[in-house]
Amino acid sequence: MKKGSFNLLNGTFSVKEALYILMELYSNKITFHQRDVFSKEERNQGDVTHSKNRIIELTEDKNRIREILTSSENLERKVKINGEIFLEIID
Repeated sequence: MKKGSFNLLNGTFSVKEALYILMELYSNKITFHQRDVFSKEERNQGDVTHSKNRIIELTEDKNRIREILTSSENLERKVKINGEIFLEIID
C-alpha cells in the first residue's frame, strides 16, 4: 500500500494573501463537485448526494473563513496556515 503526506500550505500570510489562497482552494473544490453533479445528472449515472453535501459544507466553510479573516480586528494581523494532505492508495 502506497501512502504519504504532503505539506500543501505552510506559512504565514497577510490577511489578503490568506483570503486569496483559501478562497481559490475552496472555489476550485466547489467547482469540482458542481461539475461532478452536472456530469452525473446529465448522463443519469451515479449518486450525486455526496457531491451535493460537499458543496454545502465547503460553501459554509468558505463563508466562515471569509468572515474570520475579514473581521475588522484581524485586517492588519498575519495568518498562519498549515494544510497537510494525507494520501493513501486503497483497494
